[in-house]
Amino acid sequence: MATEVGVAPTVRMPLDGEALARAMAGEDVQIAYAVAWLEEQARPARTLPDAGGRR
Repeated sequence: MATEVGVAPTVRMPLDGEALARAMAGEDVQIAYAVAWLEEQARPARTLPDAGGRR
């Protein structure tokens, strides 16, 4: 008996008019969302400005 695992497409990306139009135009919307997410994760973390060494 095979067990299916994974995440539903509607969880991976929004299912809205824009995504539908992009998919109908031939774009792989799931890949585009995945690449955008990976690029966001690769950015350096933002830090708060130093408060002048005061604690």
